[in-house]
Amino acid sequence: LVFFVLSGMVHIYLEERAGNGARKSVGIFYPLIAGTFASSTALTAKVMSQVIKLKGNILLIILCVLGVVFFAVSNMTVNNRGLSNHSPLFIVPVFSTTFLATNIIGGGVFFNEFSTFTPKQW
Repeated sequence: LVFFVLSGMVHIYLEERAGNGARKSVGIFYPLIAGTFASSTALTAKVMSQVIKLKGNILLIILCVLGVVFFAVSNMTVNNRGLSNHSPLFIVPVFSTTFLATNIIGGGVFFNEFSTFTPKQW
C-alpha cells in the first residue's frame, strides 16, 4: 500500500513537471491516493478506539491522533488538487470506490473477519 501511494505520487510529480498534468493517467492517481488516505484515516481511528478501550499507553493514543490528522489533511489536499485539475465526474466516483474498497479490506484485516471465510466465500 505504501509502495502504491509513493509510486502514484512520484508519477504525478514527474508528469506535472513535464507539463502533462492534465492527462487521465495522472488524474486517476489523485482519487486513488486520496481514497487510500481516507481509508487510512478511518483505520487509524479504529485502532485508536481499540487502544482507548484497552486502556492503552497515552503515547500510542497521541500517535493515533497524529495519524488521523495526517491522513485526513493528506486526503483533503490530494483530493482538492485532483478536483482542481480534473473533472469531478471523473474524480468523485473513483475516490468513492477506492475509499469504500480499501475501507472494507482494511476493516476485514483489522478485525480478523477474513479468517472465518470458507473457500466458497472466497
